[in-house]
Amino acid sequence: MPVTEARRDVWWWLWVIAPPALAAGVTLGDAMFPGGSIVFTLATAAAWVFACFAWAAMLCAPEFRKRVAVLLAPAVAASTFGLVAADIPFRAAFLMSKPALTRFVESLPVTEGPDGQEQEESGPRFRLVGLYPVGGWSRDAGSAYLGIVGGGGLLEWCGLRYLTGDRIDDYVYSSARRLDDDWYVVCEDF
Repeated sequence: MPVTEARRDVWWWLWVIAPPALAAGVTLGDAMFPGGSIVFTLATAAAWVFACFAWAAMLCAPEFRKRVAVLLAPAVAASTFGLVAADIPFRAAFLMSKPALTRFVESLPVTEGPDGQEQEESGPRFRLVGLYPVGGWSRDAGSAYLGIVGGGGLLEWCGLRYLTGDRIDDYVYSSARRLDDDWYVVCEDF
């Protein structure tokens, strides 16, 4: 096989694999945030539009249209959206981060106010805890809240709530979803 034909084959495989792989990676990154992430969602849409145009351009070339590998892009798209629909990226990211999140929450101090009542200890700082960028936190006697930077859609803010003694019904959220015994995904609408 001449060098030019081998090089052409490499470019063809790169054209087949790179756009859907990039789109799948951005989609899975978006799906690991509680409530999604508006920035990742916009990047996901752009990546899938690019992947669709690349696939359509490939289908326009008669010599490439006959190859079975043209089915790779739809297969990657279907498997990616199947994983997201089953909530596997978020669950996997949470399970990998859970020990770090729990250690972080348990290390937060709970202070008493001037009247002897427990007072929230909060922080407006940024810290990477597990796989999640935590941008704010608060802790009281029975729970802790971690605000995830970029978590939530355009008109909501999502984070994680760790409960030890309280019930989730004691808090007002637009949505709350149980992850395990102590952890919830909570979202607040603006």
